[in-house]
Amino acid sequence: MYVKAYLNPNPEFQGEILINPHNQEIEMKNSPFLEIELVNFPKDEFEIKLISPFILTTKALINSPSYSVFFMDKKFQNPWINQVKIDITSQSIKSQFNIPINIQQLSGTVYNFDESPTTAYLYATRNRDRGKNIMVKTDSAGNFNLYYSRGRRLRVFVADSTYGQKNLECWIMADDLKQNVQINPHIGDRMELYELKVWHFDGIWNVFFLPAIVDDVFPPILNKQDFQIWFNDMEGDIKSFTFHKVYYKGTKGTFYPAYILSVAVKQTLEEMSLPVLIRALVDVPGSGKGESWFIYYPN
Repeated sequence: MYVKAYLNPNPEFQGEILINPHNQEIEMKNSPFLEIELVNFPKDEFEIKLISPFILTTKALINSPSYSVFFMDKKFQNPWINQVKIDITSQSIKSQFNIPINIQQLSGTVYNFDESPTTAYLYATRNRDRGKNIMVKTDSAGNFNLYYSRGRRLRVFVADSTYGQKNLECWIMADDLKQNVQINPHIGDRMELYELKVWHFDGIWNVFFLPAIVDDVFPPILNKQDFQIWFNDMEGDIKSFTFHKVYYKGTKGTFYPAYILSVAVKQTLEEMSLPVLIRALVDVPGSGKGESWFIYYPN
């Protein structure tokens, strides 16, 4: 049994409702919270009591190997909280945990593709607990600051009020946000690069992504000439650009187009400053542009 803690210290706000291309509503709002993840606890009813930095109590019926409880309170709007103490009790267990919290900062300015700054939302999405959002809104000049806990995959959606109608989003991805990072994402056009993943092996960078377009189910077929990628502002030399099929779970023969690339860069990984900030751009004449970022750390 062990316990993890993740803090959302970003400011509380209530924004607009965006509608994605599937006609689903996404409410832009944020409420600070502390997430306590209980791993490999037995199935039972537990009382989880936060002792420090202040006192809060909740109960949970744990029924899975990984179970999260959330403490919602405005007092968590504090990125300098670096440790929490909790008591966890059931009929058979009584334990106290001191859990460190390591908050990092993703900051920058959101731009349109014409390089004009723009207001936007940044949403750190998750595959579960979709109601526990981590969101921030830029100021009027497009500047943003998103606080995020170390130890969890980063998937940040960047979009404005035109999302899903005329334009799609930019994504900022990382397996973990290990330090403060500054990135200036671009939005405001019809395409996107979804689930960007970058890994390094034997001197070559490997890239995976799924393209999308705002007003069609399937994007246009891409060619090597439609894609550019930069590693710490150094443009990569695309050695191979391969079409790939991603099949939908539970369906027969239905797939979505994706691409796998091999890319060379003049500097070796050892010569690059870390993290490596990787910017990917698709630009298809007559169809539109889209951008994504990947923050890379060696294993």
